[in-house]
Amino acid sequence: MINQVIRGHQISFCDEELPFEGRMHNKALHVTCMCRDKIVNRVLVDDGSGLNICPLSTLRQLKFDLGKLHQNQVNVRAFDGVQRDTLGAVNLDIQVGPADFNVEFQVLDINTSYNLLLGRPFIHMAGAVSSTLHQLMKFVWKDKELVIYGEESHSNGYAPVVDDVSRGCDFYTVELVNATSDDLVPQPPMPAVYKMIATVMLQNGFELGFGLGKHFQGIVELIQIPAKGANFGLGYVPTDDEAEMKNKNVDQALARPIPHLYQSFPVRGYVNNDGLGEGICGLF
Repeated sequence: MINQVIRGHQISFCDEELPFEGRMHNKALHVTCMCRDKIVNRVLVDDGSGLNICPLSTLRQLKFDLGKLHQNQVNVRAFDGVQRDTLGAVNLDIQVGPADFNVEFQVLDINTSYNLLLGRPFIHMAGAVSSTLHQLMKFVWKDKELVIYGEESHSNGYAPVVDDVSRGCDFYTVELVNATSDDLVPQPPMPAVYKMIATVMLQNGFELGFGLGKHFQGIVELIQIPAKGANFGLGYVPTDDEAEMKNKNVDQALARPIPHLYQSFPVRGYVNNDGLGEGICGLF
């Protein structure tokens, strides 16, 4: 006896849903959503990202109060190994098609070509299945299968409100390195060389508040370097008059005559005792 189980709302894709180019394309899946009563285009759907990412520039265009960011200690790593600290987390209400979602985004001050990135947290929460090949995203909402088309494969006729500007490199695949729930401002990690210096000093008996001498003598406070009063230095562009005056001083210094070595280093004087004896004998 064979029992046939029919599953409702089984999401699938077929060749009829391929874009105009068919299989001959290498495009990422970008969709359009609504957020804070604005249309946001270039929303990247990336199942290779472990986080939902909101660039700081997008948050500013959405007129969000940056003071309401939830501070956290989240460090993310891109596909090229570059690690960045997030500025905080923000919960945004977005509308994808007719469905509404409250999504937590990690805010990063990065240069990207997308306005929002929907990673695995959103995809799993929505129960969505995305296909870059078909340029579609499907999920079930209120017992109905919704099909969200990619921007280039299906024009919705809306004009984007958030600017679609290519800002440079893409911060695509993102991995979560560490995260804590403490509401602390992210602190930069201490360089390894500082830890090595502190270890060597403590091993040699250093005590805080004493000098570095053998008997703890020496200065305790850091040496105060006096400020440079003149304007000449790195980053300063002198005027024509100042440059001319400087060249004159250099020329005058080089024009000084260089004395001979016997003038600079005279021979030490000495006394001839033989001649002194003959002179004394002549007196008698």
